[in-house]
Amino acid sequence: MVDTTGSAVNSFKNLPVWFKKIKVTNALEIGVKNGHTALWLIDKFNCAYTGIDKNPGEGSGRILDFPGTKLLTGLSGSVLRTLNDSFDLIFIDGNHSTACVLEDSVLSWPLLSVGGGMIWHDYLLQLHGNTIKSPKLAIDSFLNCMRGKYGVLSLSKQLIIIQKS
Repeated sequence: MVDTTGSAVNSFKNLPVWFKKIKVTNALEIGVKNGHTALWLIDKFNCAYTGIDKNPGEGSGRILDFPGTKLLTGLSGSVLRTLNDSFDLIFIDGNHSTACVLEDSVLSWPLLSVGGGMIWHDYLLQLHGNTIKSPKLAIDSFLNCMRGKYGVLSLSKQLIIIQKS
């Protein structure tokens, strides 16, 4: 059993619905930080994993102890443009500014397999109390553009969608 005590992991434990809807064999995480979510995903699903972070935190190197894992260092917008893999699960929890969340969402969408899930961790977060500078504005804008191409699985602190065909 791996140490999975991060806040994102704790919020996953309250969202069992998506476990039944998404078969995770290959996961992408934007914003690895200390690797808690990564280790939880690998442990729960025994899946291949790719993580992207500008400055991975202390402890994130543990991710590489598992087969099928990659930790890519750099700005997510630049790294996402180099990927051509397909992922069953994409977890977005990197830079929380509106522009960066929108960029991560747009660049991740083509990498998401049909029937795969996309999770935005901090959907309701407001940076400095400002709704204009928040993940929600970016996510809502992205979803308006993608209308009809996804279904909502869960909406709380996190927003979880599944890509339709």
